[in-house]
Amino acid sequence: MIRSHSGTQEAGLQLAVHANGDRTQLEVCRALAAIDHGINGRPRIRVEHARNFMPDFAALSSAWREADIIPVPQPVFIYTFGEFIPHYVGEYARDKQFPQRSLLDDGWRISGSSDVWVGGEIGQTNPFLSIASCVERRTYHGHELSPDQRISVYEALRMHTLDAAYAMGVEQTPGSLEVGKFTDILALQRNSLKTPATELDSIAVREVFLGGRRVHSSTT
Repeated sequence: MIRSHSGTQEAGLQLAVHANGDRTQLEVCRALAAIDHGINGRPRIRVEHARNFMPDFAALSSAWREADIIPVPQPVFIYTFGEFIPHYVGEYARDKQFPQRSLLDDGWRISGSSDVWVGGEIGQTNPFLSIASCVERRTYHGHELSPDQRISVYEALRMHTLDAAYAMGVEQTPGSLEVGKFTDILALQRNSLKTPATELDSIAVREVFLGGRRVHSSTT
């Protein structure tokens, strides 16, 4: 871990550590906190799955700050298996998952992530399923998972655009429409800010522009 971190920092590469569970995250953060972070302009260190399960909010968020990491959660997991976690680790876990409202209020910039390319739930790589999961917090069987942790559509969109770019350390290039940035645009079938939460995951993409060049067009 330590040798890999030093090497990636010196090479200008971003270290992304997959750490499922609170104990694993604490161990990773302790290791990273023990390393000298004195490399100017170093890429941000990502911890994948941080925030998915937080039985001790204060301890984990404190460890993240000490280790100077970016937590990268997978909101779509709320839908795919959020309701099943208590069966694996105990009933206490039911309201300890994905505390996105608390983290945003605490000042964390968190991104959206699917953590899967192929082989997962149908539609899992659809960012609008992830956005809907942030807003609706509906599980696979239609239950609400800690509705007090819902966030707005606007906040969920930011998680999947500008704050996702921030987590990758490239927010100066993509992530938002500003002078000097790449023009990456999705033309949607509907205005996501005015779409009912129950219909967010079915929004169709009409056109995609990357760097100002159209790479996808659909009339369906």
